[in-house]
Amino acid sequence: MRDLKSFPIIVAGLALAAGTSAQTTPAQTAGQAAELRIQGVFDKLRMNDGLHFSITGTERVDKVSTPINSDLYYQTSTDSTGRVVIKSNLIDSISPNGVPVYTSETIADGKLVWAYDRIQHTYSVVPYDVQNSQDPSLQSPTYARDLLYSMNQSASASGRSSYATRLLRELYADPSGAKYRSWMPGRTPYETSTYHDPFNNLDITAPNSVYEVYDTDPRRAIAFEIYTDPNTNEDSLSRIYFTERAQFGTKVKVTSWSLAPTATNDFSAARFAPYNRDEIRGWRPLVAPRPVRG
Repeated sequence: MRDLKSFPIIVAGLALAAGTSAQTTPAQTAGQAAELRIQGVFDKLRMNDGLHFSITGTERVDKVSTPINSDLYYQTSTDSTGRVVIKSNLIDSISPNGVPVYTSETIADGKLVWAYDRIQHTYSVVPYDVQNSQDPSLQSPTYARDLLYSMNQSASASGRSSYATRLLRELYADPSGAKYRSWMPGRTPYETSTYHDPFNNLDITAPNSVYEVYDTDPRRAIAFEIYTDPNTNEDSLSRIYFTERAQFGTKVKVTSWSLAPTATNDFSAARFAPYNRDEIRGWRPLVAPRPVRG
């Protein structure tokens, strides 16, 4: 992927005065403070009309590691009539021999979500720009939500992609604002200045940063890296770290990746048009499941 012309994602601290980072009050538990701080960075991410999520990592089975990558683009604009147009593009790849192999791609073209399995040579399509039932001349109030749930469902086969589309859904699906929901229900996060990846035995640290960590699940760990600008005391979400361990018979698989969000208005590396007939000649169409909303 070519470099994006991006601008920094700045996030103010939670429900405090703009420009300050979060502080724990006596009435808050450490877990509540950690989740409120994550909510704060989600609030500011939502203010952007264009985002790029870059995911890089590895899948390791015993001693064999395979690089994995995903790129998710999200663009909001208005057309000549003033209607909101939302487009998105998700690309998954692996590099088993150092050469990228594109495994799947999902394209939201403004009206339809197209999901392509480049390994099985199958595709499906589902609409998300449906008419307003009260006034057909108006856009459906669930336009953004329908897109985001369809994107999330199309990414369900790829663990890392489902987290990227989940992040988009929590940022934009609710018209009242971003809504962070625990990425590890039933577990309590905590804040630390150094994140210890328990599955890879790695310590991760960055200047002026803290980590909101979920790591009490014996199978997976998640950490949100939040950077505080020392000059403005403003927070920004730098990266999300994810590690998962699974066992299949005698083999152990460890999947590790990080997601870096960037605000952007350059979508030259994204594709918002569906594949043409020649690109999917001989492929098998599938019936797309309707998105499960919640």
